[in-house]
Amino acid sequence: MQEANEPSAHSATTTKSETIQTDKQFMKTKAVISSALLILFVATARGQRASTPAEIRQAETDVPRLAEVLGLKPGMSVADVGAGFGAMTIVMAKWVGPAGR
Repeated sequence: MQEANEPSAHSATTTKSETIQTDKQFMKTKAVISSALLILFVATARGQRASTPAEIRQAETDVPRLAEVLGLKPGMSVADVGAGFGAMTIVMAKWVGPAGR
């Protein structure tokens, strides 16, 4: 006789229809998550704006000082993490030149 906490031989195996059902559930979940991320991305992008001329002018003042402090040279690679509206990114890209990234 089978104990209550022991799986039966039938329940230990997964049928093809159960596998297909599980795959369908996974695909639905994946689609819902992907849709939510896309909506979040679009909503975030709508809130973005371009840098203002004043922000660009300020970045043009700050970038050479920042480059000096960090020891950056034209042609180097730079990552602007948390770039905000991108004023520093634009000015830094011009500063590192075509060989830089």
